[in-house]
Amino acid sequence: MLIHYTQFIPPAEITCKYRKKIDGKLKTVLSDDNIYCCDTETTSLFKINDHVELFNKKHDQKYYRTAIPIAYMYIWVISVNDVVYYGRTGAELIEFMQMLHAAIPTRKIIYIHNLSFDFQIIRNYITDFEVFARSPRQPLTAYTPTYNAEFRDSLALTNCKLEDLTDVFKLPVRKKTGDLDYNIIRNSKTPLKEIELEYVEYDALVLYYLIQTFKSQYDHVCRIPLTQTGIVRRECQALYAKNVDYHKHIRSIYPHTAADWYFIMRAFWGGYVHANYLHAGKIIDNVRSFDFSSSYLTVMLCEKYPQSPWIRSGVKKFADLLENDYCYILDITFDHITAATYNHYLSRSKCYDVYNVYEDNGRVVSADNLRVYCTNIDLQIIRKAYKFKSYKINKALRSRLGYLDKDFLLQILTYYAQKTTLKGGDELKYALTKIKVTACYGMAVTNLIKDNFDFKDNEWLPVRELTDDEVNEKLQEISKSFATFLTPSYGVFITAYARRNLWDTIFKIDRDLVYADTDSNKFVGDHLDVIMEYNKKITKKLRAACKDLGIDPSLLSPLDRKGIPHPLGVFENDGNYDQFVTLGAKKYAYVADGELHITVSGVNRKTGAKALGDIRNFKNGFVFDYDGAGKQLISYNDRQTDTIIIDDYGNAETRSELYGVNLRPNVYHLGMSLDYMDLIEYIGPNYSLRCSNIKNTTII
Repeated sequence: MLIHYTQFIPPAEITCKYRKKIDGKLKTVLSDDNIYCCDTETTSLFKINDHVELFNKKHDQKYYRTAIPIAYMYIWVISVNDVVYYGRTGAELIEFMQMLHAAIPTRKIIYIHNLSFDFQIIRNYITDFEVFARSPRQPLTAYTPTYNAEFRDSLALTNCKLEDLTDVFKLPVRKKTGDLDYNIIRNSKTPLKEIELEYVEYDALVLYYLIQTFKSQYDHVCRIPLTQTGIVRRECQALYAKNVDYHKHIRSIYPHTAADWYFIMRAFWGGYVHANYLHAGKIIDNVRSFDFSSSYLTVMLCEKYPQSPWIRSGVKKFADLLENDYCYILDITFDHITAATYNHYLSRSKCYDVYNVYEDNGRVVSADNLRVYCTNIDLQIIRKAYKFKSYKINKALRSRLGYLDKDFLLQILTYYAQKTTLKGGDELKYALTKIKVTACYGMAVTNLIKDNFDFKDNEWLPVRELTDDEVNEKLQEISKSFATFLTPSYGVFITAYARRNLWDTIFKIDRDLVYADTDSNKFVGDHLDVIMEYNKKITKKLRAACKDLGIDPSLLSPLDRKGIPHPLGVFENDGNYDQFVTLGAKKYAYVADGELHITVSGVNRKTGAKALGDIRNFKNGFVFDYDGAGKQLISYNDRQTDTIIIDDYGNAETRSELYGVNLRPNVYHLGMSLDYMDLIEYIGPNYSLRCSNIKNTTII
């Protein structure tokens, strides 16, 4: 039951020590070990011609384009362990923080799920925050010296919605989803019903039990990592804490200049996600779907990576690339380049100096001229996927190849084995281990150097591009740190190898491929021979790597609780679809076992499928309405003006908070660009290709 903040009973202070970087130096900090969680509830409103109103579904999006979005808090809760206190106003929040600080003067860690939202509200009342953030409006921590309290984002720790935490982490309480009616105007004077109070109470309790789970893993609240990747990063850092030689090696191969850093990072492309235009917009029968088992972990284990300092290479011809011993990052200009396959590899967004380009929904079909930064792995694909009149290697960097460190690879295999054996058993341990498996790749591709932004005097400052001197300084700091055990070059090649594995099958399926997404292919026809051939080759490659590194190959195929092996890296059957239709990347629907499913970026899967009703409706021009889209549009307002809020009971209140974050339902229009429709309807049927020379080749 919620307790009014005036009835606050201080907990016993439990202190622990931990090391924290403050002003660039590691310092010992005393922290309270009680679990604190916070949540706020707000009313989202709109100012239209000096009239304040709730969102109304009868109005279309055009109606709200000139409306001013505003939002005000009407209740806050802070839990102290499993006791939840509440107040109604910002002044009461400040009073409670003063009471808490007087009782517990040591540093307190207060968790908020999705800190970026609540921080916008709380900074109306606490104005001395020192923020650590990944990007503007995305704080990971917000520390207030006045109350010696550090707010942390539990969403970054779990990457999981609050309503899903109970199922994922097997918590004893559940969020009261759907119990709060958002179609009511509330202010701090609004009388709240028991069901409304329980709603905010259980938001805090779910979070309390979540943090208790992590505290049991790390002994103290202060030692819980900030992010998913931080969980694994910390364990891997421990592997190399005393390995001076390894740190010297990483320091030697880490980029040392801004020029090298930018050159290398331009070659980072991420996953390949695209629809085959031959099938786009059409309902296709009998589509098969196959997924890689842990695609990124597989290439981390079996491929070789840059293991010597990057040096300038004078290579001018592709034939001169020494790819058995070295890897390359290249700056290449292609003249009169044209696709040689039905699927198109080059992303327009990764190309420079592009002239007279023809696109396939963001992928390059042809261009009179383009320039691209890529790895030699990407170049292998480009040379098979395109024909070109000529090329010029503008610049090339070279590094000697070698496997990733054996201890790191054994750690990856340990996580994979734990995930396999725990599934269907201890679900809590399984959830925590699954986070670790995902984070192995995440920390390898984390960009540690970003444009400069700051939060000062309670305001987000404009993003400022780093100077070369600032990049150089950051590179030196990162490379010299004993916390650094990976180099960004690894991430560039991990994704390149994964794309190559995906494209090894795309080349052979090509016309019959319907859709590809990072680690999966959806296709028509009988191509099981392609799948089986790939599985044999990747298994052989993984075993060869284990032999070279002295790793037990049985670790590649751990057994589940029923004694069934789960081999790493192979294609697995993800299902057969009775019908499938796609309108492009991240836009598709399918029917499997008589049930309709959709995947559309910006649309809730459950409400979207219900709104769609029939797969035949998945076409250009279909609109997922407010209920069908099932997603919220977030609007930040940093310049709210004084507003009189009259709630549904007639209680009036003047609010003067400057900062608000407004939520309203959104709609989604299914569509394709005119150029894409032109490619599908007019160019497609006449696009003659000669691919016979590709069908029987492999690039793995």
